[in-house]
Amino acid sequence: MKLATWAVTVFLAGLWTLFATALAGVASWMGTRGADVLQNMGQGTDVALPGWLAVWIPSGWLAPLGESASALLAGMVHVLPWLAALVGWLAPVIWVLWFFGMLLLLALAIGLHWWLSSRQRSSPVNLRRFVA
Repeated sequence: MKLATWAVTVFLAGLWTLFATALAGVASWMGTRGADVLQNMGQGTDVALPGWLAVWIPSGWLAPLGESASALLAGMVHVLPWLAALVGWLAPVIWVLWFFGMLLLLALAIGLHWWLSSRQRSSPVNLRRFVA
């Protein structure tokens, strides 16, 4: 049971890390090229998404995303300079949240490991009774 606890913990840690990596990558990309891409999407021109993101977004979705981006840009024209500075802080904040999430996951795994150990010690199994 302890092995299963740690196997699930490692699996969840991997998923949490994968999610944080993808989110930080999108935030970093939005900080460097996001405003240009949003403007190009609003004008109906071709958009060059990063290779790792293009795999996950079908090409048929780009036209509706462009229409949404043009509506979004019309409402956010005064906020874009401030938003660009905020996006620069987003990737470090994501990694700080990842760290605290990993601490919580590790604390839960250690607590469960300890609980399983204490439960196992409190009810020992007499193997001689089953062998004879």
